[in-house]
Amino acid sequence: MSKKKRSKNKNQATTPAPSSMSHNPTGIPGYEILQYQKGKSENIYYKKIEYTLSTNFGFQDYDSKTLLTPVVSSFFIKAKEDVLRICTTAFVNQTQDILSFRLFYNYTLSNIGEPQISIYIWYYNIDNSATTYSVNSFDIYFKGESIVNFDMYGSVNMGETKIGVKNIKKVQVFLINGDPETSRGTTTTVQTHNS
Repeated sequence: MSKKKRSKNKNQATTPAPSSMSHNPTGIPGYEILQYQKGKSENIYYKKIEYTLSTNFGFQDYDSKTLLTPVVSSFFIKAKEDVLRICTTAFVNQTQDILSFRLFYNYTLSNIGEPQISIYIWYYNIDNSATTYSVNSFDIYFKGESIVNFDMYGSVNMGETKIGVKNIKKVQVFLINGDPETSRGTTTTVQTHNS
């Protein structure tokens, strides 16, 4: 009995992952937003604003396993270059400190076809039985033409294109607990500030 060797098809098409897309074990679409580091010049970054405040909101018999919708405000800053600033606050029920958050963004279209940025705030909390919520605020910046749109047509990689922040009309923010996999989101219209 003879064994046949399988030949590899050298012409088989592959779709490489875009170089700017980071390894993402969370399954969230899009690109990771890195935390601001002093001395580094990044076009997309976030700053986490530390809080020690916790609250139970005064709700009696409230099911604390339910995620609360993030609070979000977004606006353009007209400076040397166009800047989109997104300020969002996430309320997380927890019995212990969350060691880290990971932020991602994805360029999409809103339900009425307007250019939109979806922000995903991901954390992992096994014990979500706490009756108090910690306050976690994030200040997110997009500068110039820094937004990446990864174009796919079916399963074919059409490449990456850059989108200018001035084209964004809507911002949607999701809070996602990786265990269990649940999410809540909110949408806001981008405003213009002259500062």
